[in-house]
Amino acid sequence: MKEYRLDEVAEYNEAASVSKCLHEGAQSRAMLLHLLPGQEIPQHPHPGHEIILLPQCGQATLTVDGVTEIALEPGKFYAEGEGHTFGIKNTGAEPFQMLATLIRLTPQ
Repeated sequence: MKEYRLDEVAEYNEAASVSKCLHEGAQSRAMLLHLLPGQEIPQHPHPGHEIILLPQCGQATLTVDGVTEIALEPGKFYAEGEGHTFGIKNTGAEPFQMLATLIRLTPQ
């Protein structure tokens, strides 16, 4: 069992958001996302995957399918099935960190 202290693996960059892979399994991948204020991850799909989001600190807005905006808050759990696009923007004044887990629906 691997163990990570999220505060110790945090990594921010003034030039762009940082995505750090913490786990790569046969059917899943867990990444720690880091965005400084104003940084964003453009709309993108995750075909064949369900997604679970667990914000750790800061504030951000999740845009689903280019239409629905959801305020991401630490202490809340977010989950979505496949077939959607996602974009994230740090809308707060502090750094934003979130654990994102992708679960593959069909084996490769």
